[in-house]
Amino acid sequence: MTSHRNRRPRHRHANCRPLHRGFTLLEMMIVVGIIALLMGAGIGFMSGAFEMGQEVRVKADINTLSSSLQLYRTRNGNYPTTEQGLKALVPDIMESLPKDPWKNDYVYIFPGKKKPKSFDLYSKGANPQDANDDIGNWVTEGTTSPSAK
Repeated sequence: MTSHRNRRPRHRHANCRPLHRGFTLLEMMIVVGIIALLMGAGIGFMSGAFEMGQEVRVKADINTLSSSLQLYRTRNGNYPTTEQGLKALVPDIMESLPKDPWKNDYVYIFPGKKKPKSFDLYSKGANPQDANDDIGNWVTEGTTSPSAK
């Protein structure tokens, strides 16, 4: 008779190693690299969307201010002078004046230089010293190139 000590369990083979489940370091590094690439692409896309959102907000503010100026003209017979500025709209027509997304005041000129029969109303954009990024009421719908401004 053979003893039980010399017997090997039937479920275990001599050549088999126990199974270790998990990921290798290389696999983890590949996954982290792919996630980093996807995040980089997403951030690049989002920055463009953020800038476009700022421009859309400026256009919406200009439309609101233009409507308020039209109401001022209806009530008073003319637009406010450049000296009176947009402050002439407060508090009778507007509760307060909005600032552009870059925390600057909107610029109002009457009579306008670009619209002599009306008024110019614009934001100096992200760079107040660069007139090429101004966004104003003289910009036609759907046009965003500096040459059209």
